[in-house]
Amino acid sequence: MRHRKFESSRGGDGRFKFGAVFAGVVVGYIVSLVVSAVFGAVLLRTTLAQQSVPSVMGWVSLASLLVASIYAGVKAGSTGWLHGSLTGAIFVAVGVLLSLVIFPEAVPAMAVGKKIIIGILLGAVGGTVGVNLK
Repeated sequence: MRHRKFESSRGGDGRFKFGAVFAGVVVGYIVSLVVSAVFGAVLLRTTLAQQSVPSVMGWVSLASLLVASIYAGVKAGSTGWLHGSLTGAIFVAVGVLLSLVIFPEAVPAMAVGKKIIIGILLGAVGGTVGVNLK
């Protein structure tokens, strides 16, 4: 049985591919919208408590970010950690900006910084996984 070496970059030409990051962010938001719509339909049809909505949506966001960064890593073909990290950072930044437009309330800088750091770290993991799936 052959063992695959798990590495952060493999193959590819080593160039940064912004198209892979952009595609990853788009895929992540599509996944997020679809899963949110399904969850909304489930919420309408069941007696599921509305108190669960914030935590479920948080998990949906994390899962969507992970899918986005895996996709970016697969599309990039190399330096998955870098493509995934940037995908995670942009995914979170766009989400924060959209929420500020929709809900124009002051958001603590520490909360935004924490989300971006989580996005970068989870994105790096997803990008590394993605580049090794290719």
